[in-house]
Amino acid sequence: MLITVGGKAALFETALAIFDRGQEVVVPSPCWVTFPAQIRFAGAEPVLVPTRADDAFRITAEPLIAALSARTRAVIINSPCNPTGGVLPAAELRRLTEACAERGLLLIFDETYERFVYDGAEHASAAALAAAFPRTVVLVGSFSKTYAMTGWRIGYLAGPPAVVGAAAAIQSHATSNPTSFAMSGALAALRGAEPDVRRMIAEYQVRRDFLIPALNALPGFRCRPPAGAYYAFVDVSACYRDGLRGSVDFAEFLLEQAGVAVVPGAAFGDDDHVRISFAAARATLERAVERLAESLAAAV
Repeated sequence: MLITVGGKAALFETALAIFDRGQEVVVPSPCWVTFPAQIRFAGAEPVLVPTRADDAFRITAEPLIAALSARTRAVIINSPCNPTGGVLPAAELRRLTEACAERGLLLIFDETYERFVYDGAEHASAAALAAAFPRTVVLVGSFSKTYAMTGWRIGYLAGPPAVVGAAAAIQSHATSNPTSFAMSGALAALRGAEPDVRRMIAEYQVRRDFLIPALNALPGFRCRPPAGAYYAFVDVSACYRDGLRGSVDFAEFLLEQAGVAVVPGAAFGDDDHVRISFAAARATLERAVERLAESLAAAV
């Protein structure tokens, strides 16, 4: 295992270690903005496989397997997904892992949001398959979300020794190591934060259950409840008109007119949507919804 300067560094060092020109990396889309950028930085090309809003952006194995080719080096899965909240169920994870193993490919599983699952569901972790597929599974995680320590920059990488060793060699010349006090904080979180984590996840469920119906009550907003993570990925294409021709324009409109910051879906590969975080107090979310309603009413 390699301890890294955040989960992003674990992914980046892995990309530099194993991707090369002429190779492809399969990724479900919409996806976190850094995946395609890191793949291209390493010289490979991302192959984006769409997930569907009407299925709550659920990630399934067969479309990803169908996208594999002779040039494929790896598949990257982020489950639960940023920005959509989509998840990869356990049976689908096994099917995908088996397909990657049969072809000699790596499955890079980013579980940064592993604890953020709702409605009594359990997170399906690739760690459960690592013993059966030791040459296939590469696990990336982060302390940032589960333990609310984003600025401390502690992540980790586990996988085949050759992959971990190559990433460690890159890190040794880049950052050397994460800071020692951050590692001590991560250890303290592992030892004593579980009761706080459970309370936090319960609160996020309450926030989600408030926010999604409230957003769907706004004119032109459509959103399925995310199965995981803490983002509402909202279809706002019905709000587009002259002067608001896409998610970037619409995000700027909301920022200027409502004082509400959202992230354009175009950044994640879907210009019909915007991402709204519910990592905020309920009172803040309530005020945000009120401002959104007022700005939309004034724009009609």
